[in-house]
Amino acid sequence: DTIGEYDVVEIAERAFSDAKNLKSIVVPESVNLIWYAAFEKCENLEKLVFYNKKHLEELPEGAGDEPTAIFGYDYDEATEMQETPAWVEDITVYCYKGSDMDDYITSLSIEEIKVNVKYLDNTLVCDTEDVSIAEKSEGAIEDGTKMFALDVAGDKLPVNAKELLGKMKYKVLDIYLQKNGVSVQPKGEVAVSIRLPEGFDGTKCNVYHIAEDGTFTDMKATCADEYLTFVTDHFSNYAVVEGTVDNQTAPKAPQTGDMANVGAWGIWMVVACGAVVILLHKKRYTK
Repeated sequence: DTIGEYDVVEIAERAFSDAKNLKSIVVPESVNLIWYAAFEKCENLEKLVFYNKKHLEELPEGAGDEPTAIFGYDYDEATEMQETPAWVEDITVYCYKGSDMDDYITSLSIEEIKVNVKYLDNTLVCDTEDVSIAEKSEGAIEDGTKMFALDVAGDKLPVNAKELLGKMKYKVLDIYLQKNGVSVQPKGEVAVSIRLPEGFDGTKCNVYHIAEDGTFTDMKATCADEYLTFVTDHFSNYAVVEGTVDNQTAPKAPQTGDMANVGAWGIWMVVACGAVVILLHKKRYTK
């Protein structure tokens, strides 16, 4: 999104040319101009996300139409023509319907290049292919919102959550949204899909929301096509668990500030100290 204190507003000509290891790239909303062959020969590119609705601005007179060929061209010696490279068909492009990028991708069909397009109007792409939003209620997520999913290690979970999970097979993800770098929550319900972790049996898996106090809530997820899908209106920690979690099966850790526990502890200490005093007193008079 930024380089130092400056917003990224353009992608230069051939900026990513021949980047063989590049698999995905997210173009932020601030970018409104992409120059010719910016993604030339990126033959292993799988995902391109465009958050701006207008990338192909009208150029100054004499600048030509370079931004309409961001993948560059291959030269066909037989026809002596320049053609969009066939590897472009391996890319999934995420953009807004009716945007300049949508128009560009659609225009490639004239050259019989079929690019897979997914519209951000209906879905929300994550920084990982393992999580996506398949559907959302109207107005639930604002344009330009980005979704992230980070693995959460077991030792980062609340104590009683770790006790509940025990030796079960599980994976915990911290799923969150950001708009202009600020964390936000959905303003309505969204359908979230999580790819089934490798080695997990989908017929035995459940998805649980883990609250800050370690309480688990069953999200009633359904499994289809290697994805577990559930509906929520709040993002935080979610666990994919092979098996069933019962909130009653683990000892509850004392909660900081629980006055009932503090009171019980204080009474126990008074009784214990009293017993010690009585014993000492008795011992002194029996010598």
